[in-house]
Amino acid sequence: PPTTGQLMKILEELKIILNNKKKPIIHCYGGLGRSCVVAACFLMALDSEMTPEKAIEKMKELRGPRAVQTVKQFNYINEFRQTLADFQEENIEVKERSLSR
Repeated sequence: PPTTGQLMKILEELKIILNNKKKPIIHCYGGLGRSCVVAACFLMALDSEMTPEKAIEKMKELRGPRAVQTVKQFNYINEFRQTLADFQEENIEVKERSLSR
């Protein structure tokens, strides 16, 4: 899976693409594991009601049973909400520190 920084940059770019009424394409070498991790996390970022289980289920519906291929990828999706919260909190702290200087 991508690093947290890489994922957040990808998710931001995907939001920009959608806001510009364009259709994004998410793909990795095989088109299953890593791309499904990004797509599942994106679904969860867009919809606070989307659970990791629903996001993984959606990926499997769209890409087949081999979507989300490894335990590491599965765990990454399940930990995404906390990862996102930590990332956002860290960025707020950095901005507050730079404003106070």
